[in-house]
Amino acid sequence: QSAKNLPAWCIEHLPPSLVLLPRAIRSITKSEHPDPARLAKALEALAQFKPRIAAGERSATAEFHEQLLQLRLRDGFSNAELLRGQTGDAYMVRYEGRPLLLDRHLASTVSRMNDPRMIRIYYTRDAETGSILIGSMPYHLPTKRS
Repeated sequence: QSAKNLPAWCIEHLPPSLVLLPRAIRSITKSEHPDPARLAKALEALAQFKPRIAAGERSATAEFHEQLLQLRLRDGFSNAELLRGQTGDAYMVRYEGRPLLLDRHLASTVSRMNDPRMIRIYYTRDAETGSILIGSMPYHLPTKRS
């Protein structure tokens, strides 16, 4: 499958609580990412485990990190809070009329900048709806250094 098909795959296979926002859809459909299956599995892990983690299910955190280890990804803060005002609106999204910060990201552990295999999935959890919002993928958002 091609990365261009990922938005349709998400609608078909993932719960509606995982939302690809327009910017993420635009960037993934323009991407020529060489491993769309890995992207799909990463989104699947977010959809499966993040709601359980938010609900306080202890085992979900370990299961999520085990899944990420297999995918050669890590979950961490995106530094959006620190970068606010330095990168324009790169880390801001709007959902249901509200501005939200893309405060987390899944990141490749085996690829660096300018590597076509690199994965960055910037997301946040909307506290009001419980939805996992994917704001940008599959590449880096700007930082002070990029």
